[in-house]
Amino acid sequence: MNHNDLEAPVLAACKQYLDLRGIAWIRINGAGIKIPLGGGRYRWFRSYTCGNKKNGVADLIAVKDGLFYAIECKSGSGKQSDDQKEFQEYVEKSGGIYIIARDIQALKERGL
Repeated sequence: MNHNDLEAPVLAACKQYLDLRGIAWIRINGAGIKIPLGGGRYRWFRSYTCGNKKNGVADLIAVKDGLFYAIECKSGSGKQSDDQKEFQEYVEKSGGIYIIARDIQALKERGL
């Protein structure tokens, strides 16, 4: 099982929570799309075509009351990559709010 499989339930819970609260959000899928090849094999394809996508962009971008939130969904043992840490610094220096969400409680604690 890879880290994306472990983080998928956290991501799903965060999206559902934001929807239930009526908060605008978009999903940034930087990891790509897993295409089954059969026999338990897969091939990954990048899901974005924009040549200027910044590495480490958070999984979800949300806006509430004019505030910008970048939400990185992680499993209980998941760790940020160096690119994700750099993106966190970029967001916070720009006045945005960066959240590492291991559950929806992290969103509640940061005002969402």
